[in-house]
Amino acid sequence: MKTTRLKAALADLVQERQLLAEAISALEAVLRRLEDSDTDSLPAIQRGARLSVPGESRHSSNSYVRLTVRVLGEFGKPMNVKDLTYRVGILRGEQVDRRSYEATLAKHIKRLKSRSELERVRPGVYALSSWADTTKTLPALSGIS
Repeated sequence: MKTTRLKAALADLVQERQLLAEAISALEAVLRRLEDSDTDSLPAIQRGARLSVPGESRHSSNSYVRLTVRVLGEFGKPMNVKDLTYRVGILRGEQVDRRSYEATLAKHIKRLKSRSELERVRPGVYALSSWADTTKTLPALSGIS
């Protein structure tokens, strides 16, 4: 009996569990921070507003590009945009709009060209540019979700 697909599915689930655990830890840290702070000195948080962390720039480790590089590095192979959007959303702790997300990646790749850490290997599929030699010969992706 071939178990290759089952092993691959299990590895994907383990990675997803790790991403969920990291997202949970991040949310717990935010809650602790809010609970430990003097609530009277906190500004009103509007719907959709994000907490800023001292020392973080606008293009912080929470940016679409940074998180995409992280997710791809952990996954180890090219991923379709649907899966990337889902996993980046987990890490950000909010739903990610696919169109906005993909536009951001495209703009990043176009602006940085060969210096970009990301590469679009075919429509809707992204990889790390450091994998450039291997992604050119990849068979069509199927069954990744």
